[in-house]
Amino acid sequence: MSIPVSQDLKKKRLQRFKMMALSLLLLMAAIYAICSVFIDQYSWLGYLRAFAEAAMVGGLADWFAVTALFHYPLGIKIPHTNLIENSKQRIGENLGDFVVGNFITPEIIRPRIEKITIAEKLGEWLALEKNRRPLVNEVMILASDMLQRTEQEQIVRMFTQQAQTLVNDINAGILISDVLNYVLEHKKHEPFIDRALEKIEEWILAHESMVRDRVKAESSALVPGFVDNMIAKKITNGFIKLAEEIRNNPQHPIRQDIDRQLMRLRDDVQSNPEWRAQLQDAKTKLLSTEAIENYARQAVAQLLQAFAIDIQKEDSAVKNYLHQTLQKIAQQLQTEKETSDKIDNWIHYHAFRLIMKSRAWAGSLISQTVGNWQGAELSEKLEQEVGRDLQFIRINGTLVGGLVGLLIYAITQLARHF
Repeated sequence: MSIPVSQDLKKKRLQRFKMMALSLLLLMAAIYAICSVFIDQYSWLGYLRAFAEAAMVGGLADWFAVTALFHYPLGIKIPHTNLIENSKQRIGENLGDFVVGNFITPEIIRPRIEKITIAEKLGEWLALEKNRRPLVNEVMILASDMLQRTEQEQIVRMFTQQAQTLVNDINAGILISDVLNYVLEHKKHEPFIDRALEKIEEWILAHESMVRDRVKAESSALVPGFVDNMIAKKITNGFIKLAEEIRNNPQHPIRQDIDRQLMRLRDDVQSNPEWRAQLQDAKTKLLSTEAIENYARQAVAQLLQAFAIDIQKEDSAVKNYLHQTLQKIAQQLQTEKETSDKIDNWIHYHAFRLIMKSRAWAGSLISQTVGNWQGAELSEKLEQEVGRDLQFIRINGTLVGGLVGLLIYAITQLARHF
């Protein structure tokens, strides 16, 4: 890769080569003058003078041609000179068409894009913790900045709108019916019955005295107290025994009756319009727009607060999650060739599509950029880039012109002797 050359250095090089071409031209003029003075004494100087004369003509002609590209020769506005400045618009258009037509073509772009393997290199880069750490830190800084700029009410409104749409689409009757059907089909209500029976047993044992007092209060004054106590004991034991029987017998009639009641409730919810209307009314009241908005406001506030606290911690759960996720992605990109190929193919397709779609834009950009340059600026830029090589044209023109002049003079002299 070549090292960029500064504009000042380019100017110095150009001036040096211009001076070389000019010095050669002046040398030819000096030789011509000397030969003209002494030619009568030394006839062979005619050959040298012919060389110098033709060299001056060739040098001047090439100087005019090179200068006419970038400037008016000697400041004289001769037609078809200062071509770069006067034709910059056409040059820009032609340059844009040239670049687009010869460089931004499917035949050139596609093979180069298909050689790009980004996914595997990205996996190798992400596999290093020193690369993941600054990436995660930047994400956390971005997240913190977003939190500070976040308008909670906008998020609340968005959640409320989405939730309200979802709630409006829910049929409360069908939902309750489906829930009951699922509960019955998978016996999900059985643990609740068992737990309720356990609580009944505990309550009876804890309030046995209350049962005894109640029996005494309802009993006749003629009945002895020990009889009332015995009756109360039998009642409590009977309830406890019944609860144990229900709890230990999955096919107990009371359990079956509970199942039947739930099935009847399910069927009523499905088929009874009054039930459906009541459930829809309850849904509307419980999940009104105001209620949903309050729920959303509380949830968003708590969520943002928890997130803001977490990302400030050294052992942030979010930061650890990002590290682990990036590490998994790196491993997948390195080991799962199918995944990395899919990513590369996706990049190839869209990069090629974007470049091809931007061909006209690229040509227009080049054309407009060159067209918007000041004419003198464009001439100066191009002269600095190619002017040094063009000075060799002047030098070669001087030498080649001299050789041609010498050849013509020699042939002329030879012809005189015949």
